[in-house]
Amino acid sequence: MRTIKNTLYVMTQNAYLHLENETLRVDVEREKKLQMPLHHLGSVVCLGNIMLSLALMHRCADDGISLFC
Repeated sequence: MRTIKNTLYVMTQNAYLHLENETLRVDVEREKKLQMPLHHLGSVVCLGNIMLSLALMHRCADDGISLFC
């Protein structure tokens, strides 16, 4: 059986993506805009001025989640 995972596209300028427990959280101007479980993601695409936490980058690498920034 093959599992198809989602791709998250982040295009909001000055967004900050970071790890919160087992989820990816997107904040814009210190306000939570999105929170998504990591096991649903296959890749994350960032277009523009997007910041990512180092912890999130490490976790994506460990879980095989592709990052395109």
